[in-house]
Amino acid sequence: MVGGGEIIKEAMAHDLIDSYEIAIAPVVLGEGIPLFPEGTKETKLKLTSQRASGQFVMVTYER
Repeated sequence: MVGGGEIIKEAMAHDLIDSYEIAIAPVVLGEGIPLFPEGTKETKLKLTSQRASGQFVMVTYER
């Protein structure tokens, strides 16, 4: 499991992530640390699953 921001950027740069599970919350924050910061390399992903979990939607993508 990897956190957001610069940690993901570094892990992606070294091809260390096989899948991404992202929680989408019904809250608009407006500010904060982006999940994929500027300069993150472009990566093609394939949606492999999605499910509701309470008020959240969980989506999983594979490389």
